[in-house]
Amino acid sequence: MQYNNQYFGDIYLHNKDIKYPLNDHEHMVIMEKYHNYEYDKDFPYRLKGCKENFIKFFIHLIIYIFVIPVAVIRYNLKVKGRKNIKKYKKMTQGKAMISVSNHTVAFDTFFVCHTRHKIPNIPMWQEGAESKSGMLFRRAINGIVVPRFSLKGLALSVNAMKEVLKEEKWLHIYPEAASWPLYPCVREFQPGAFHLAYEFNLPILPMGIRYREPKGIYRLFKKEANATIYIGEPLVINRGLNRKEAIEDTTKRAQLSVIQLLGFKDLEENNKVREEIKHLNMR
Repeated sequence: MQYNNQYFGDIYLHNKDIKYPLNDHEHMVIMEKYHNYEYDKDFPYRLKGCKENFIKFFIHLIIYIFVIPVAVIRYNLKVKGRKNIKKYKKMTQGKAMISVSNHTVAFDTFFVCHTRHKIPNIPMWQEGAESKSGMLFRRAINGIVVPRFSLKGLALSVNAMKEVLKEEKWLHIYPEAASWPLYPCVREFQPGAFHLAYEFNLPILPMGIRYREPKGIYRLFKKEANATIYIGEPLVINRGLNRKEAIEDTTKRAQLSVIQLLGFKDLEENNKVREEIKHLNMR
């Protein structure tokens, strides 16, 4: 079996023929619109209530029994750094949690679930919610719909995220906004997660999803990359800074943490490999 892969030092690019966008937040997975929602105060940005909880219970049961084990086997998934989850919970007395990671494939949501054996609440773009499978997605990942073109809807979506934290639950955010399949580098982080961390005085738990070349028996029967999800040290908000500076500082530190979890020394090395991949894409 031939693998179309490339190494940049220790950084592994599984498929050099994937063409990545020039805009960091551009979506590569385009879903056909099926639902036509109005993002006002009556729209359920977060599905809740007895009926929804009953439906989600059975969907989550299937995820725990079948989907997550399939993801673990398919990607030969390894988890490194679980001790940092315990450290985070000790820092917050087991209350709400905000985690962030790079966003690589649809299955990486289940990589994140596997780190705690729980399903977090995950903000998702309106295109996913408006697709034919939108309701299933929302129930499967406790999705919180984030409208892209409605400021009022965006504010209401953020309120739904705040509800999750007030209920002392787990909120996982992809600051890169869009999923780029098997991309080995870290893109620009948007600051939404870090605004919430500042407001609720919660640490950020960084996670990094890194892909490995299939070896041994995996090389014989699969073309997908293998994966490891690394969990970094909790990052505490610097309260010695004003709000704007503190959010900018936490955003930069979280991005750097994820960069280093993926095997880069620093932002400069990450960006250097990004440029090399761009040149590779242009050939």
